[in-house]
Amino acid sequence: MTAARRALFALASGLFGMAGVAGLVMAMNSGSLSQDEGEARAAVAFEVAPPPPKKKPKTRPKPKPKPKKRSARPRPPSLNPVAGLSGLDFGLEAFGTGMDDDLNQLLGDVSNVVMTTDSVDDPPRPQRTVAPEYPARARKKGTTGEVRLSLLVGIDGRVRDVRVLSSEPPGIFDQYAVSAVQQWTYTPATYEGEPVATRVTQPIVFDLGS
Repeated sequence: MTAARRALFALASGLFGMAGVAGLVMAMNSGSLSQDEGEARAAVAFEVAPPPPKKKPKTRPKPKPKPKKRSARPRPPSLNPVAGLSGLDFGLEAFGTGMDDDLNQLLGDVSNVVMTTDSVDDPPRPQRTVAPEYPARARKKGTTGEVRLSLLVGIDGRVRDVRVLSSEPPGIFDQYAVSAVQQWTYTPATYEGEPVATRVTQPIVFDLGS
């Protein structure tokens, strides 16, 4: 074998050796790359995975309401009203005595009571009278008439509250009769020895012959 052939053989052997080493390195690199891709995919898959479903809280059953206790009904009141009044004092005797005293005082004080001539002991009597004026037109025509008046004679004998009860002929002598009687005085009526106000009916006659 010549030196040239030996050199070529050595060069070829080196090239093959380098190619084998390079292939081995590439194989190792490819394995590591596939492992890295698997880890990356696993990581991505872990991040994208949805969260686990939430557990539903257990619902507790609602407690049943306790039955209400019925309160005992009050007993109806007794139908006998006298049974519950024993031992009570209403003081009716003292109350009745006071009423009797007040009633006696009220009946005894007759100064403010207006009575009638039928209910008094002594009726009032005219003490001072004034003759009414005769209307000129009625005198000229010869007209006569009568006016019945209601008078209130006070305990002092003076005339108060004169009212016309009736008149004949109507409206001719009324004003003249009232004006005259308002000036009259009476002896006041008495009841049980006390003077009392009395309602009196007094007729006033208009006659040309008098």
